[in-house]
Amino acid sequence: MIKMEYPNIKDNDLCDGKIHDIIPLNIDRIENSELYLLEYYDRTKKCNGVTILYKAYNGEITKIPLLSYDLLFYLIDNKKIDLSYEDLGLLYDYDYTNRPNQYIKANQPLKDFQECLALARAAIILYIDANGNIYLKNENKFVKVDGDLLLKIMQQYDIEWHDKETNALASQKEIDYAIQKTIGHLLTPEHEDGLSDEERYKIGNIHHYTVSYQYTYGDGSKKFYNSI
Repeated sequence: MIKMEYPNIKDNDLCDGKIHDIIPLNIDRIENSELYLLEYYDRTKKCNGVTILYKAYNGEITKIPLLSYDLLFYLIDNKKIDLSYEDLGLLYDYDYTNRPNQYIKANQPLKDFQECLALARAAIILYIDANGNIYLKNENKFVKVDGDLLLKIMQQYDIEWHDKETNALASQKEIDYAIQKTIGHLLTPEHEDGLSDEERYKIGNIHHYTVSYQYTYGDGSKKFYNSI
């Protein structure tokens, strides 16, 4: 059994600002990040519940309440985010002060899961010119992005796409063309294992990708890119 703090949210009977006794039932890691989806039984309120947990660099685990869970459940139901099994022992690990994570403190509530994702994966702005070339902006200079760099960016960051000349948001057609132009040549017949890039979801102007790529050299050795 674990004690978990609830925030005080108006017109929400469960979120009463008190500390509840809970029994963890299942925990999944979200997108291989430090966000976790916890299913539990609330002994205080005698009901089942779910919440988002965040594991900080020092091992401390805290609760991230959401004012709305609609987006989270939409992404899960439509298989837009990856959930991977995690052992419940995570909740009993010891942090750097040798105190167990048997008391879960609540952070301030976030509006919805979109704000939560910013904790898991930072967003970066990329720019597209009239010819479909992609650029990063370093201070006031534009740096052209090649295929290898784009793959690494797509693995590590969510992306907001802009027009290089106007700074307006790029259209989906411009984005698709630029991606194909930049990494399409990496998918060739002799590389039968190939390249796969998929836009898993778009929230507002932020695009999230899953990238898988395996390059097989002539000597049989392989080079892997794996999305988080």
